[in-house]
Amino acid sequence: MSNYQELYKKYRPKTWDDLVGQDSVVKNLKEEILRGQVPTAYLFAGKQHGAGKTSAAWLMAKAVNCENLDPETGNPCNECQTCKNIDNNSQLGVHYISMANNGSVNDANNIIRQAQMSQPVKRPVWILDEAHRMSKEAAEAWLIPLESPNMKALFIFCSTEPERMIDTVKSRVQQKTFRSISPVAIYKHLKKISEIEGLNLTDEDIKSATLEGNGSLRDA
Repeated sequence: MSNYQELYKKYRPKTWDDLVGQDSVVKNLKEEILRGQVPTAYLFAGKQHGAGKTSAAWLMAKAVNCENLDPETGNPCNECQTCKNIDNNSQLGVHYISMANNGSVNDANNIIRQAQMSQPVKRPVWILDEAHRMSKEAAEAWLIPLESPNMKALFIFCSTEPERMIDTVKSRVQQKTFRSISPVAIYKHLKKISEIEGLNLTDEDIKSATLEGNGSLRDA
């Protein structure tokens, strides 16, 4: 059986330093982790797909649960069993759900019920991708849980169309805006990967891939 992995999977960020082109978002998230001020919910928003929203959500899930978090950088150790389990998507209490397929009010209520139960991690995390695909009724089901002082879980809503989310949900979360990644940042990252992989690429090849990516590191 082939062990081939696409490059965007192989080089998914493992530390905050690996998250390309989102310096201001990374700075804010690291400060909140190190100060112990991680809220009940975030909205990681940005029109550009492949800009790091979901990668940042996975990093946050590791950071709030890592057994050996770096107290200076806020980076997860990536060596403890919890970090490894999260990387393998096998850690109980850390969930990734696409709201495109789970966007009904019943789905929302089921997630909320699970979040209120005991979980075998320091802090349960639900990464809710394509959050704008929730129905209006599902979105409204979040209003009281997001305000509850007894809610221990962390919810990370990710969306390329945050304007479709209702204002009452957005008012209850901390929004971080992920912007298109600059061509310079993409070019430098692709050049670094091509050297690591031993790829026979010219500068023109890398520049072409950079332009084709159109602000998305994953596409590039």
